[in-house]
Amino acid sequence: SVDAQSPKLSDKLLTWTANGAVYAYDLDTGTSLGVISAPQTTNYEPRVSGSYIAWSGADNSDSEIFLWDGTTGTTGTRTPVTNNSIDDRRVQIDGSNLVWEGIDPQSNTYEVYLYRAGPGGSATPLRLTQNTTDEKDPQISGNNVVWTGWDGANWQIYYRAIDTMAPAPNISNTKVLNDRP
Repeated sequence: SVDAQSPKLSDKLLTWTANGAVYAYDLDTGTSLGVISAPQTTNYEPRVSGSYIAWSGADNSDSEIFLWDGTTGTTGTRTPVTNNSIDDRRVQIDGSNLVWEGIDPQSNTYEVYLYRAGPGGSATPLRLTQNTTDEKDPQISGNNVVWTGWDGANWQIYYRAIDTMAPAPNISNTKVLNDRP
């Protein structure tokens, strides 16, 4: 029996998890695409935008980020976005842009990363935050990324436009606890 859960939907695709695998269904053609995730990992938290599906996959040592690109044909292309010895998790996607949080091995804190797939995309992930405190829960919409960051006293909300990569200002700038943008 298959325990299907966590459905996510875009205008073109439906995705969900079942028994540690990520499945996809093409809404335009009414066709099941079957399992799109890597078989050697336990996969979870799929996200979908347009023809792209991103998710986290845990092997026996840590979690990695994967991307399925449905623009490459009827079977799509699965790509490991990360392949390291740190936990990468909580991926979010908008179009062909992905953001997630991952542990920095030097500071042992969570940082925010960006990957641009598709034409003109990046070959490797780009780290958006550079500090010694936790940055987590990223969200993306278009060229805008927000996340929660610890300022040493409180959780704050930070913002960056990825088209300009200008410094990330503290948007909330309050003396109270702000969490989960």
